[in-house]
Amino acid sequence: VHAGRLGLKLYTDALGAIFDRLQGAGIETVFMTPNMMNTYLSPKTAGGVIRIIARRAARFQNDGTMDAYMDAARPAAAARGIPVCDCYARWQAMYAAGFDVTDHLANYVNHPARELHQLFADELYRMLCADIVPADEPCRANRRNRSPNTASRSMWRTMRTRCRAGSTGPQVMSSCSTGEGC
Repeated sequence: VHAGRLGLKLYTDALGAIFDRLQGAGIETVFMTPNMMNTYLSPKTAGGVIRIIARRAARFQNDGTMDAYMDAARPAAAARGIPVCDCYARWQAMYAAGFDVTDHLANYVNHPARELHQLFADELYRMLCADIVPADEPCRANRRNRSPNTASRSMWRTMRTRCRAGSTGPQVMSSCSTGEGC
């Protein structure tokens, strides 16, 4: 994105090459879109180079460059039959409803604050189990007395169990079958 719209073709070509290599190796793939970047330069943004990066990121977010990258990535995945877990669309909907994206980025530039990491897990859960999980069901791993790692492992186990119990959609990759490293 930081190459601006001039980098769009390079991005989609590289993304396509990655998708092709994964499929060629027989790896089941899901493309997860990222969160939005900052929409303004926050006074909380660190100084120096970070502020320069934040100004540029806000420009690319606001002038539609980031949207153009996501709009190009989705069909690149779809053309190869790769499902898209569209977290970016979720962030856009929250932003349209008045959510302050910038204030919910850990670095006030491009990385979600800790509490928003769950959004990505919830969206993946819903996408993988769309045929058996209601769209508005919260992720069951989001419970207070668990560490993030325990919650994550629990979510993957729940997702695998529920998906395999009758889902015809994509299955969780076998590297997560023991719950280790997930």
